[in-house]
Amino acid sequence: MNHTRTGLALMCWMVTACGGLPQPEVARNKPPASTATPPGAPEPDAPESGAPDPAPPSSMRLVAVTDATDFALRPRVVHDDEIIVPLPSERAHLARVEVGLLVTRRDTGEIMDQQKKVFSWDTQGPALHFHLPPLPGGDYLAEVRTNSTMLARTGEIVTQVQLPDEAQISVHSDREVHVPHASEFRYHFKLHHALGDSPELAHDRSEDADSDLRIMELFTKLHNNDVLKITLDCWASSDGEAEYNMQVSIKRCQWVRSHILSKALDSLPVTNIIEAAHGEDNPPEPEPAGVTGHALQEIQRRNRVVILKVYTSN
Repeated sequence: MNHTRTGLALMCWMVTACGGLPQPEVARNKPPASTATPPGAPEPDAPESGAPDPAPPSSMRLVAVTDATDFALRPRVVHDDEIIVPLPSERAHLARVEVGLLVTRRDTGEIMDQQKKVFSWDTQGPALHFHLPPLPGGDYLAEVRTNSTMLARTGEIVTQVQLPDEAQISVHSDREVHVPHASEFRYHFKLHHALGDSPELAHDRSEDADSDLRIMELFTKLHNNDVLKITLDCWASSDGEAEYNMQVSIKRCQWVRSHILSKALDSLPVTNIIEAAHGEDNPPEPEPAGVTGHALQEIQRRNRVVILKVYTSN
């Protein structure tokens, strides 16, 4: 049966793609990950049955097409401020799909929007919808990531197979929107040896030397200004396996939010807090090809960091 062959193929793909268990963030030389090239010029969007009237041409739309078998994403820009993820018509073999969107400004790396949605085999409607906030004039990178849980059959046994995938697309806006003032706070971390360990700040840099003083600086910034949003960008160095480093960056985000940001907020009602863990992808300081030894270790040390930014109207 076709379902059997599809299930076997998915499981074989996962065994090949997943490899061994993630290793700690241990020292080893590794060339930097290549940056995915955004897709080319957008293609015209096919009309959808029951779709609303087209939005004005001054706005934009991002479409991530999800294939029912391999979930390869092929996003393209069309005509309004909405992101649509079309859902496959045949969903009996889907248990759950998580879709995440992250929009960043290309010139500054500022996080502009972050959204997550989930659908399962019984989700109604032909697509998931994401609505973008107004974006100031400039160029942006939109990243769409999915983690799909598929039901695969081998003989009489039904198992769940996970298929992660991601795609990137360039977005341009000509809007005239007030650009808020950004204040940046960096927190560097020691090498993370095991996933069960708690993150530790590296106190060998002057800006990390007195955490209480830094919390007070952040407190002053938050309580004396009109705060529009707060962003947390979190990285690990390129030591170790990519999946392990993603988990390390997630733990560092959680640590800064719990041990620093929550103390500085001190019940201040700020709801627009955007948190993004990047693992070893697109680090603050790129690792040039051919750099090894002490020079590489110094770059990696600087990339074990959480960058907290406070955006204010003044």
